[in-house]
Amino acid sequence: MNLIYPQGQTAADYLSKNTLVVWCEHGAAERQLKQRQDSLGLELDSAAQNGRLAGELCEFLSGWEDLCQRLSGRAGVFLPTFLSAAFPEAQNPQKLVAVTCKSLPAYAGSLDAAAQDLQHYAEAGYQSLVCCGSLRRAEILQEALHARGLSADLGFPPTQMPAPGGILICQLGLTGGMEFPESKLAVLSEGQLQTGKKTRRKTVAAKDRLNAFTDLSPGDLVVHVTYGIGRYVGMEQLKLDGVVKDYVRIAYAGTDTLFMPATSLDQVSKYIGGGEGNTPLNKLGGSAWTKTKARARAAVKELAIDLVQLYAKRSRLPGYAFAPDTPWQREFEDSFPYQETEDQLRCTEEIKQDMEKPTPMDRLLCGDVGYGKTEVALRAAMKAMLDSKQVAILVPTTVLAQQHYATALSRFSDFPVTIDVLSRFRTAAQQKKTLHAIETGTVDLVIGTHKLLQKSVHFKNLGLLIVDEEQRFGVGDKEKLKELSEGVDVLTLSATPIPRTLNMA
Repeated sequence: MNLIYPQGQTAADYLSKNTLVVWCEHGAAERQLKQRQDSLGLELDSAAQNGRLAGELCEFLSGWEDLCQRLSGRAGVFLPTFLSAAFPEAQNPQKLVAVTCKSLPAYAGSLDAAAQDLQHYAEAGYQSLVCCGSLRRAEILQEALHARGLSADLGFPPTQMPAPGGILICQLGLTGGMEFPESKLAVLSEGQLQTGKKTRRKTVAAKDRLNAFTDLSPGDLVVHVTYGIGRYVGMEQLKLDGVVKDYVRIAYAGTDTLFMPATSLDQVSKYIGGGEGNTPLNKLGGSAWTKTKARARAAVKELAIDLVQLYAKRSRLPGYAFAPDTPWQREFEDSFPYQETEDQLRCTEEIKQDMEKPTPMDRLLCGDVGYGKTEVALRAAMKAMLDSKQVAILVPTTVLAQQHYATALSRFSDFPVTIDVLSRFRTAAQQKKTLHAIETGTVDLVIGTHKLLQKSVHFKNLGLLIVDEEQRFGVGDKEKLKELSEGVDVLTLSATPIPRTLNMA
């Protein structure tokens, strides 16, 4: 700092004397800054002792006390900026605003309870804000409130406060609700209306596959991007150039050992190839890993050529273009009792976009068990059924058919959807009744094993075929599957995709 700004200036020095400083949880900011100072100080001491940093360069960070001193004399308020319209006195830069506020409890998914509170606020002349994360959810919430006798306006983005007794649904990122009695302002958040079971999974980039040593156990096989397959031994501290650092120890073939800095953990991923007991380790400096990568690239290229040829053939076949989403589609998706992951939302949108094209869809949905493939498939099924099309879910085992059947009955319980199952658990009379329903179109969604591929099955208007774990079907079943899927959108689900599954997709 001193080499660039001889007077030791900071960003605070560029603020005019009339600048209004808005503090957001200044106590937490103070703690975080001091923690950052302590952490950075240790790093700077190590760099200075190692000769990588000159002593004068270590003093480039302004401390908390120095920041407060430089900001002294300027007006400061402790007030969220989006509420400034409700507090005219906050426009006076010479005044410190005191805000009387109380938090509001969560409604545990009960919209009726929230509507009762909003009705109470409206009768008391409060200005009510309801925060939503997206316009789609805001529109659904507006319809739901209207059905309960409440009128609400939309503000995306919010440009003005609602009138006294009015309700405004707007786009604001709040996790909890609050009430300002003196100003007669109530703020409800979308998080209050959720069940409390929702948890947003953090999106993890490919380079962050391993974020901590707790992701590895001694003895696990790992793959280094440069050196190949090795076995994780543990973490050790080594002293190098007078500085002690953490290193990851990986054993390779023979007595070869790699000590990798802990800061390079993103170059390592867990081995997921299966058959760990018989997997040979690579040798450091050997050519085996280079040859393995070359063979993989060649195989991917060959597979890509086959996929392009297959897709070109399918794209020439006529298909059915499904209509855009309806309010029922949005209501079905919003009724999901858990928070979707980013991948689930992305895959759902991509699949629905494919379904709206006039060519048959061929899409493979990959994901480990428990990562929500079934929910994505059911949303695609709902889209097809809302267009008066039948949907078939083909599974390899009777047990899996019953599991999907139970899940579908639960998810579609609030919607006029007819669901049936075809497997060996059903009696001959039941199977005959199901086959008749399939042929006459009185069943919307049918879940079954290879019995769905028998010659006696004739769909009246099949629009979507969902295949779960396709690799577990035999060669004979595959030929019948091709006949069934001709001109029909196909969605394949798999937790363990293998080359023939990819080739079919």
